[in-house]
Amino acid sequence: MTASVQRWYVAVLIVKVVVAGQREKRPLFDRQFKLIRAASHEKAYAKALKIGKAAGFWYKNPGSKRVSWKFVGLADLDLIRESELKDGVEIYSFVKRGNPERAIRRKPGLEIFWHEANKRRPLKETTSPSRLRYAPISALKWVARRIESRRAATAASGSKL
Repeated sequence: MTASVQRWYVAVLIVKVVVAGQREKRPLFDRQFKLIRAASHEKAYAKALKIGKAAGFWYKNPGSKRVSWKFVGLADLDLIRESELKDGVEIYSFVKRGNPERAIRRKPGLEIFWHEANKRRPLKETTSPSRLRYAPISALKWVARRIESRRAATAASGSKL
C-alpha cells in the first residue's frame, strides 16, 4: 500500500449573514479563505464543503434579533502550486477591473490592527452600525462571540444585559 501525497489547497467559502426579519437588497456575506490539506482534488472538495457547513453559527445581536451566518457554497477551490508554505507564497489571486486604489486600506483598517485597537473597547462602541460597516469580518465574529459570552455570563448569574 502506498501513501498518497497530501497537497495544500485553498478553498474560498461564501458565508451569508442574515438578520431575522430584515430583507436587504445587498446582503452582507463573508468570503473566507481556508487552507486545506488533501490527497486529491475530490478529497479537497469534500473537505471544503465539510468545513463550509461547519462555518455556520448564529447569535442574538444587541437588538435581540437572531443573526445567522450560513454557508452558501464555494467561490473557488485551487491547488497551491508551491512545494513549501513560507513567507511570500501566493495562496490565492484574482484579477479584477477597476480602480486599485479603492481596494487599499490604511494600516489601522487592516484586520489585525483594527482588532488589536478595539479589543478592549466597550461593546456598545464596537457594535454601532457606523463602525461595523467598515469593520473586518473577523471583527464582526469577535463582537458576536463577546455578545454570546456576555449573555451566557448574565444568564448564569440571573441578571439582565
